Amino acid sequence: MPAKPHVIIVGAGIVGLANALAAQQAGWRVSVFERNHRSLGASVRNFGMFWPIAQKTEFTHRMAMQGRETWVRLAEATGLHLRPCGSLFLAINPDELALMEEFSRHQAAEGLDLEFLGKDETLARSAIANPKRVLGGLYSPHEANIDPREAIAKIADYLNAQDDVEVHFSAPVSRVSGNQVTLSDGRKLEAERIVICQGDDAQQLFPDIMAAQTELRSCKLHMLRSTPFKRDIGPMIASALSLRHYEPFEVCQSFRTYSDRISAEKPEIDRFGIHVMASQSRSGHLVLGDSHQYDLDEPQFDEAQIDEIILRELGELLEPELVVDQRWKGFYQKREGHLAFIHDVDDHTRIFNGLGGSGMTQSFGYAAQLWQDWNNPLLVSGVPG
Repeated sequence: MPAKPHVIIVGAGIVGLANALAAQQAGWRVSVFERNHRSLGASVRNFGMFWPIAQKTEFTHRMAMQGRETWVRLAEATGLHLRPCGSLFLAINPDELALMEEFSRHQAAEGLDLEFLGKDETLARSAIANPKRVLGGLYSPHEANIDPREAIAKIADYLNAQDDVEVHFSAPVSRVSGNQVTLSDGRKLEAERIVICQGDDAQQLFPDIMAAQTELRSCKLHMLRSTPFKRDIGPMIASALSLRHYEPFEVCQSFRTYSDRISAEKPEIDRFGIHVMASQSRSGHLVLGDSHQYDLDEPQFDEAQIDEIILRELGELLEPELVVDQRWKGFYQKREGHLAFIHDVDDHTRIFNGLGGSGMTQSFGYAAQLWQDWNNPLLVSGVPG
């Protein structure tokens, strides 16, 4: 029997692990190298939201739902925390309510099953919605809540236990040339394919290529975690500000009126790219956020007021008092106008990057399709949209 072809994947975040799973299922022998002792980047610094409601096109929605099937299988195989809880957008002003109602009608015409809810129905769905402010909401059944800190580690362990997959931590790659990878300890390894899945760190191996990509932007996020909430919160929560953040809602005629009001009344929301959401970890902690600052000259310095704004906006939506026990920053690369950034350095090496905040939602579906059809023009283009 001929030996299986070998792929080396650099990076053990969600994109790297998704490529490892897809490659193994496509019949490849897989080696994953991660420079840290565990995944420490954007893949563990997020809400843990599988979020198909944010997908702009039928194709990207279909890829997301394909990824959902993978998440369910992995949860069954590894015991990772996955709540198929759906999402609930909360309205506290009439123009927000009108926008949600219009979007629900638009999506119904497209055959998607969203529910526009009145106040009582909304409060019945959520254990944390503020009854003094909430007027109604928009519910989607398709979203799922994952605990990213747990999930990434369990997926890596699961893959490492599979035939033909090895996941190596504390194994920095110092150079990639042709079909050869050089590790920091001097070892040189060869593979038919090399896939670079390093997110915001990809510039370390390919600084010139990454710097030349004008569509790629580095984004910094502020996120927080509250003390544990002892009950299941129900659906993951998003505010009406999230309607401004995700492109699908722009189809509504009422979108511009609402968005312009926020810009006029709360310019700090636009300045820091804030919209607010809440998910729940396995331990009951509420994961809260977030902000979006692009292309910062000095990303190491934090604006204290960002966290204050996030908590202010969430305080209007949610009933429990939010006591913060952790704060952190995340960084990722986002490609403007596309779902992803795919770049072939040469015949052996491919950079897979630019998924922005869609990593938990799109990585499994996108990787599976790429490994089924490595040169698919739509996928290699990064899926414009």
